Amino acid sequence: MIPTIDNNTLNDTLSLSGPVLLDFWHEACASCRALEPRMERFAREHPDVFRAYGIDADASIGLADRLTVG
Repeated sequence: MIPTIDNNTLNDTLSLSGPVLLDFWHEACASCRALEPRMERFAREHPDVFRAYGIDADASIGLADRLTVG
């Protein structure tokens, strides 16, 4: 499972060395649910390339704007 981060843990996560993949998701998003197992598998198969974290867009309102995700 990809760990979930939020506004409170984002800075700690981004301060780690190496590339970080942030997956913004929404509970009611069918595409998000379909993508999740693929993201988990990719992250599990390539831990030396990047670290992956999920961000619940509802719980972290404004974070997508802050990071200019559109």
